[in-house]
Amino acid sequence: MSKITAANYDSIVAWLKDKIAKVNNPAIDPDSKTKLQKNIDITRKELQLYLAAEVAKDDEAWRSKRISKAVEMDHPLITPEKKAELMIEYDLIDGAILAYQRSEYVKKYPSVKDAYEKLGWIVAEPKEEASTEERSASVGPSTPSGERQFEIGGKEAGKSNDEATQDDYASAAAWL
Repeated sequence: MSKITAANYDSIVAWLKDKIAKVNNPAIDPDSKTKLQKNIDITRKELQLYLAAEVAKDDEAWRSKRISKAVEMDHPLITPEKKAELMIEYDLIDGAILAYQRSEYVKKYPSVKDAYEKLGWIVAEPKEEASTEERSASVGPSTPSGERQFEIGGKEAGKSNDEATQDDYASAAAWL
């Protein structure tokens, strides 16, 4: 499956809804159903991990989206087909919120990650904060007195943008 982005998210969700409808068709042969279900499970996990990153940006907004989907599904005049589509969206949002919550627990209690993996639960990879060394390396070289040298506009005096960029790439490669 390709990398999920904001641009292709809607098309992937539409694909997922279509495949879920096909796998629920009683006329499908068992081998095709098994393969299709495996693809659905993989896509669902990838979507939940993508959404978990979005939830991390603003979890309260996503929690309210989950509630609004639940309210929509509970409407008395909704068709069963529309309810099934809303349930897929609800499950994705709910799974993403759970993956985000688990990643927060893993940050606090790293030993729970093994338990989550044994249970087969999706855990979004927690974002590690950059170490002090990584942050100082990204600022620039220091003088013998330990002060950082900052360049105005990211360009060294007397060099063109291309020369300064090439020097930046060279220093980055040397640092790695």
